[in-house]
Amino acid sequence: MPTPFRTSIPLKTLPLLGLVLFVAIGTLGCGSPERKSLADKLPFLKHQNDSPQEAEFRQKFVAERDPAAFKWLLTHRIHNEMSVAEVASVLGEAGERRFDDREYKTNGGNYHTTDVGYQWGPDRTGHTVVLFFRDGKLIHFDPAEISE
Repeated sequence: MPTPFRTSIPLKTLPLLGLVLFVAIGTLGCGSPERKSLADKLPFLKHQNDSPQEAEFRQKFVAERDPAAFKWLLTHRIHNEMSVAEVASVLGEAGERRFDDREYKTNGGNYHTTDVGYQWGPDRTGHTVVLFFRDGKLIHFDPAEISE
């Protein structure tokens, strides 16, 4: 009599594994004749209106955590109404969602409880910036408030 098929993976997890495999293949583009760069796969690494100067500052911030480059990007390229993805694209990294943002929202700011905070940084001196988004757009950002 044949031995029944045995697996160390519980059968109820197989559909989940299939879904993960399907998403992984689709994300990586397996079997696709065209090759995409990492920047194409992760859009926050690529910015549409790159100038050589902006690209240089972004590279310095991402690679060296350079504080001057971080400040330059914030004060020269970030502006209200940008999306989280656009800010991430300019800064060269995804922002980290801040769930402990209640202090910002309740201490006299012009923020709503539904506004969403994201943090970028730190640079090599430890400086970070928290930016707030309402309906997916950057709000109340003033480049003049970026400290030295």
